Amino acid sequence: MANSTPTDPIAMWRDFVSQWEKSVNQLSNQTMGTPEFSGTMNKAAGLSYALQQTMSDMLSRYQTAANMPTRADISAIGERLLAMEATLNRVAAIIERMPIAGEAPSTRTALPPRTRKPPSRAPAASAQASTPEAKQS
Repeated sequence: MANSTPTDPIAMWRDFVSQWEKSVNQLSNQTMGTPEFSGTMNKAAGLSYALQQTMSDMLSRYQTAANMPTRADISAIGERLLAMEATLNRVAAIIERMPIAGEAPSTRTALPPRTRKPPSRAPAASAQASTPEAKQS
């Protein structure tokens, strides 16, 4: 028997995939580098856009004929609702700032805390307490 090394199927597969990737990459680079390819891709993108616009128009006509709202109609309603909500929020804020009839306006507005204290009469009061008349009564 001859000393032959066993073939590794995983290594063979790796080589095959590597060679296949190289050849596909080379073919793709050659194909995509031509002006014909870019022209064809440009035409394909234009056709795709035209098809999308045609489908959108057809769907819009169908929905109008079926008396159903289109996407644009729903979006317009949503925008109008948002504008109404913003207006209502502004009106509510104005109403909250308005005083209620019969209520003093100062009770609804927040006043700054009162931190200064009036000067005390502590020296005068202690002087009166030390007099003999104040002690007798």
